[in-house]
Amino acid sequence: MRITAVLRHRVPGLSKLPIIEPKSVAMAYARHSQQQWTRFYAISYKEGVILHEQHPKWRWGNVPPDIRLSLQERINARLQSEDIPEIDGFVLGWRMSRIFSWLQKQIKLRGRRFPKMFPERKLEDEDEDDGV
Repeated sequence: MRITAVLRHRVPGLSKLPIIEPKSVAMAYARHSQQQWTRFYAISYKEGVILHEQHPKWRWGNVPPDIRLSLQERINARLQSEDIPEIDGFVLGWRMSRIFSWLQKQIKLRGRRFPKMFPERKLEDEDEDDGV
């Protein structure tokens, strides 16, 4: 089953951004260059990890609208400070659903095959660029 969201026409011929679309389509929809997209990936990853650590049983579909909006505002503020085009809710949903899915898989694997994959750490220092 393909989950889709109907979007405005931001890319010629693209009227929807399915969650399972490759990142090249999402990048074109967001109107980001490769460097801007890489930076968006790093910022969104950090924010996604922080949110997931606060609520480890949540999937992206379970995140309340007010939290989604505040997350989008935080990400857009950081993007704006770096002169990167803002993202909308559809790009945020595309990215966060992937992050949450990946983190859920890591939690399942953590105790089985890779117990030391994630050493305990705090993600409070958001200004460092670790290139993720």
